[in-house]
Amino acid sequence: MDIESVLVFFTFFLLATLFELHIGQEELKLKRYSILNNRYGIILCLYLFVIASLRSPFTGNDTLGYYSIYKDIVINNYSIKYYLSEMITGIIKNMYQDFMMWNLTSKICSYVIKSPQVWLSINAGCFLFTIHFFIKKYSDNAILSWVYFSFIYIFTFCLQGLRQTMAMNCIILSFMSLDRKEKYPIRYLFWIALAYLFHQSSIIFLISYPLTFIKKVPKYSILIILIICLCVYLSNIFNIFIPLINATRFGVYLAEEEGLSLSGWIVLYLFYIYNYCCRLIYRNNDNDKKTEEIHCLWLNLTAIGVILQSFVCIVAEFFRLAHYFCIFNLLLLPKSCSLIKDHRKRRMHEFIILCLMTIYFFISGGFHYFFFWQDKKY
Repeated sequence: MDIESVLVFFTFFLLATLFELHIGQEELKLKRYSILNNRYGIILCLYLFVIASLRSPFTGNDTLGYYSIYKDIVINNYSIKYYLSEMITGIIKNMYQDFMMWNLTSKICSYVIKSPQVWLSINAGCFLFTIHFFIKKYSDNAILSWVYFSFIYIFTFCLQGLRQTMAMNCIILSFMSLDRKEKYPIRYLFWIALAYLFHQSSIIFLISYPLTFIKKVPKYSILIILIICLCVYLSNIFNIFIPLINATRFGVYLAEEEGLSLSGWIVLYLFYIYNYCCRLIYRNNDNDKKTEEIHCLWLNLTAIGVILQSFVCIVAEFFRLAHYFCIFNLLLLPKSCSLIKDHRKRRMHEFIILCLMTIYFFISGGFHYFFFWQDKKY
């Protein structure tokens, strides 16, 4: 990992650690805890926004491509009507490509934002604002949520996978349509459809709707997930799904025979085990029904994410599908820790998890950050 990446992310780690230590001391003062939790969450969010704004288009694999496309859209003579017509024609003729919606929104932005660098900042800011609202509404520990967001590669992904980042924005909003006393399926389907227009892979999140009616976590889910993932890794069971995958946008990746290591899957599986065990050991029967249901839903969603992540050893791009479900870990980890009633023990769990995620990020070292003023050097 280069010096810029170490500087940026180690500074974030120091901030998160200091905030976590301070908030631990203030937790007993109940009036200040919620204020500090929200305040420190905002500071970490703003820090990440600054980092996202200062990044070079050479940061990440895909950023430069989006940057160049936006420059072309700013200077070309095509109107919004042209891009809208292209998108509608693609949908009618069943030839829709998800870059069409992206080009349309980029063209709309180009009338106001001329600088591609500012445009990169706005894109990241939209996602970070949604995540902040998501964390503020659901998380019991904003600091731990932001550390998960940053060090389990969601933040680094949002710096480069811009179209899917917009799709994940819509996925989060679709989830909020379900987390109500009365579900809003029309609103939910609207956000899923919008996510699909940005990135077709997001259609898989439709699985989440039937999961809202499942009120329990499968009894042997840890073992079931392990068996499924071992079957994927050790046997030819994956071949059954090849015809289905070839019919989707992921079919092109099969020919590349490119896979990732299982380190990401191991981390996510360990998180699932931890969350499941915390619920099993520390669950309080006094918890209200709504809290129980949302905890079960998050566990079931992350279980799907862990299973999907196991496929990356065969087709690397499956990590994109896993992101839609594993993002709920940034809420589930703080929720699991909050079940521990002993203050010291809970704070110890949270601090250990924070440190382990940081160690994993720096050891894996798979991301290189550059500031925009370094463009001439690369």
